Amino acid sequence: MAKQPERRRTRGMDLAGISKEAGLAHFAAESLYERVLGKFLESKSHAAEELRTDLARGDLEAAERVAHSMISAAGIIGALELAAVSQALQDALHGEKATLTEALLSAFERQLETVLEGLKTHFEKV
Repeated sequence: MAKQPERRRTRGMDLAGISKEAGLAHFAAESLYERVLGKFLESKSHAAEELRTDLARGDLEAAERVAHSMISAAGIIGALELAAVSQALQDALHGEKATLTEALLSAFERQLETVLEGLKTHFEKV
């Protein structure tokens, strides 16, 4: 019976920047999805700062790795717009397209902030 309340956590809740349907499609149980959402919040909250630091150091490979890891992490939870902008950012970093990188980095930061704020709000209500 203890698992039943966990399964209800994401039901009926809007998660800003996240398609629950897309995210839940990757998980057999809603309680597992809920745990992964929490791990995303913990592990990805500083990704934008990491990217900016890597770029300031001129370490395009490290910045590309941060963007690459966000593609799958965002995709698995259903943050599809964040996954898409992460893919575009990775492509720009790989091609060393500095003119595109700043605009994409700004879009990445906005999308990530939307997702993180939605998750923070969600976990405050749980």
